[in-house]
Amino acid sequence: MPNFVIKTISKNKQKKTGAIILLDPDFTIGNVLGAPHKIATSVLVDKNRIIRYIYSGKTPMGNIPKIIDLIKQYAEEK
Repeated sequence: MPNFVIKTISKNKQKKTGAIILLDPDFTIGNVLGAPHKIATSVLVDKNRIIRYIYSGKTPMGNIPKIIDLIKQYAEEK
């Protein structure tokens, strides 16, 4: 999928949900994390910049409740 399409989709999701979505078009962070190229990788980073969740590939539906709980847990931290 072309980068401009991915950027457009991400901007629309940010507007709808208020989520912060960061992209890594030159794969700088992906390389640091050892994430495979050409595969979507989801990373949840808390306010202290600690990685709390990382998954390469399509996130399984069974992981969604865990991700939501992590987001709630770390969003409440000061």
